[in-house]
Amino acid sequence: MEQPTTGGPEGSERKSSQDLFKDLWSQALVTMGAAEEEVKKLLERLSEVIEIKPEDVQRYGKELSERLRVQRKDLEKSVEDGIRKALGRLKVPSREEVDALRYKLDDLSARMERLCNRRKASASSTGAKR
Repeated sequence: MEQPTTGGPEGSERKSSQDLFKDLWSQALVTMGAAEEEVKKLLERLSEVIEIKPEDVQRYGKELSERLRVQRKDLEKSVEDGIRKALGRLKVPSREEVDALRYKLDDLSARMERLCNRRKASASSTGAKR
């Protein structure tokens, strides 16, 4: 399956997997929102045909909206779990692991900077004594 390209200078830059998942998830949420609106419209039409009270239509609409909300959260959790498992199988580091490595690198950089500064200060004080 070919990945879509982004609007880079050459047009050949590929979207990252994360961007692709975000786009797909966004589309899924839009679709679910549209489905919710369709259900509300259908309930309104149904109320006209079988003469349901407007309060009942609103109640049914709220119940369906709540069910969709719960299912949306369940779907989101399932997608996140699936992605996490797939990335784990591919040995892709988690955000926490990358952050921990970044912290260690920052710490090592700061230590090296201090050592270099000490050496420079030591060398310049030794050179000034001559």
